[in-house]
Amino acid sequence: MFAFVQKIVSHQKKDYCLLLIILTLLASFEFCFLAMYEHLSHLGLDTITFMFISFIPFIALIIAIVLSIFITKYFIQNKQHEFSMLLLFGRKPKDLFTYLMIQYGIMLIIAFLLGFCLGILWMLGMNTFFQFIQLNFLFQYNIPYTLFIYMFFILATFILILAISASQFTYIDCHIMETLTQKTTRGIAPYKISMSRHFYKRQIPIGSILIAIIEFIILFYSIYALITISLLENKLVYFLLCFSAIIYLSNRFIPLLFDLCHQQIVHHPFLFHAMTSYMYMTHQLSSITNIHSIILPLIFMLLIMCDQTNFLSPFIIPCFVMILMMLLLSFIIKYTLYLQSLQRTYATQGALGYHPQQLFKISLLKNLIFLLSIVFIPYLYIHYLGQYIIMSHILKSQVMYSLEILYVVLYLIFMMYMICKEKQFIKEVTSHVKYLNRSE
Repeated sequence: MFAFVQKIVSHQKKDYCLLLIILTLLASFEFCFLAMYEHLSHLGLDTITFMFISFIPFIALIIAIVLSIFITKYFIQNKQHEFSMLLLFGRKPKDLFTYLMIQYGIMLIIAFLLGFCLGILWMLGMNTFFQFIQLNFLFQYNIPYTLFIYMFFILATFILILAISASQFTYIDCHIMETLTQKTTRGIAPYKISMSRHFYKRQIPIGSILIAIIEFIILFYSIYALITISLLENKLVYFLLCFSAIIYLSNRFIPLLFDLCHQQIVHHPFLFHAMTSYMYMTHQLSSITNIHSIILPLIFMLLIMCDQTNFLSPFIIPCFVMILMMLLLSFIIKYTLYLQSLQRTYATQGALGYHPQQLFKISLLKNLIFLLSIVFIPYLYIHYLGQYIIMSHILKSQVMYSLEILYVVLYLIFMMYMICKEKQFIKEVTSHVKYLNRSE
């Protein structure tokens, strides 16, 4: 088995190196978050303040672990054909389990060691940066204790990966032929037009319109209330209301607009295809978009709720940057999966006469709508919270504006990545008939 694993890895060096780099980066982030948490435990804070501040590295640590599991699960899903071949050659499901333990056991050990070294360098770099900007703060943590907790989280991640893989092995064992042929089924479109078969009988969704108007009012009033009121309990209530409004508008407003203007949009093929593609895209990326809409504003809301200001910046700056990087990594991976599901769609549209440039214009409009609805709305929330944070002298204006600029720049880079990747993907799919015939 070990020789077989070695042969597989030698033929797929690029994929395994990429997975190792990602796992190492996430492992280093996990070490940093644990080191921050360990440093907090020695500051002698009161219980409420400690809970608020420690929640920031804790939620970042959970995101890193979940992302590690998700990336590995995605990688294993792409090896279903390989696992099926092993079963047909006489191997048993327990042999697949051993095969996986050898592969990912060795990989996680390497990522663990590299992540530990890289994590120490990250912490050293943070302390150097704080000295450079003349911030009287240094992260002080017990390396052996942090290493012990770090080993526990790595082991827990490995166990969760094996548990998830066991269910996949059971599915592969029961559906060997389906897995080998790689047949894919297209489900029902994730959007639903609330209209009858005849335009003149179409019913206007008055209830959905009223809910959307109410959510807009709640959003802007909650932001105004968060900036003006001073009572902590009221801030928490308006914060939760604003969260609910952001999530509702991000997921429901564009489909509602498409439903209301359907008769007009259907006469504009480019806009029609862009809107339907956008709704399918948000359906595929719904989990990560909702997490993105919640986690980043949550960091700044915790700042507002906490009165201590002398050590918040050293925690907020690195945690925000690392969480933002992890969310972008999640977007890239989910977006790659989303592109694979569009192969037959683009191939069919190309066969119907759509030129690759026309398909690219549709995808460009779809990505712009995605940028405005999924990225810009949470940014407004972060910006207004940032203004309050600056006026309350919780963070310096240079720090807050730097974080906002980083948010905008990274998502613009991600937007450029989406545009270039989809342009290349459209050109490839429309020029090969195999995507039309086999939906590969």
